Amino acid sequence: MALEDAVILAKSLRDAPDTDAALSFYEALRRPRVEQNITVSGNISRGVHAPSPAGRGATGSGDDDLARLLTWDTDVWAEAMR
Repeated sequence: MALEDAVILAKSLRDAPDTDAALSFYEALRRPRVEQNITVSGNISRGVHAPSPAGRGATGSGDDDLARLLTWDTDVWAEAMR
């Protein structure tokens, strides 16, 4: 997430008319992702498992599904590189 943050912050600072606007833009872009990661991480810590996807047996823990939610956000990366 640190690399995602760096890319979005750099783009925000580059494109905004001033620092306050850049930081507001940065926060608006990053807050949903950060809140999602806090939720997923908390669920992993508490042992809450993601629902099993269709076709997967009930024996799967779902931890892999939760961890996948924490991976690099390629949509944000692609948008920031424009």
